[in-house]
Amino acid sequence: RLEAAVERLNKLMARVESRIQKFEERGVDVTDAQEKLQKARSAITEADFKLNAARGLVEDILSGEDPKKIFENARETVKSTVISIKQAHRALVDSIVALKGIASLDATEEDE
Repeated sequence: RLEAAVERLNKLMARVESRIQKFEERGVDVTDAQEKLQKARSAITEADFKLNAARGLVEDILSGEDPKKIFENARETVKSTVISIKQAHRALVDSIVALKGIASLDATEEDE
């Protein structure tokens, strides 16, 4: 489930990047949206790293000497991964909101 969430966030991030590029090509200032997208990118990378770490801990539970302690570590890692995924989602939403604001300003300028 967490893997799917990270994958969806990556796809959404690619779409937002595409929109930002299109606005840049039209000469629109998109620095705010880019900064928020960079925060999302960092959070997604962190979530992916933590997810891989949790996967490794799950394998260690089966072969480790102290499965209870390893399980607690895995649980904490998964909780931390969920927090990173939520942060990434929030940053992507903020980036999209910034783009919508830019789009409405751009449309207003084109009408004039």
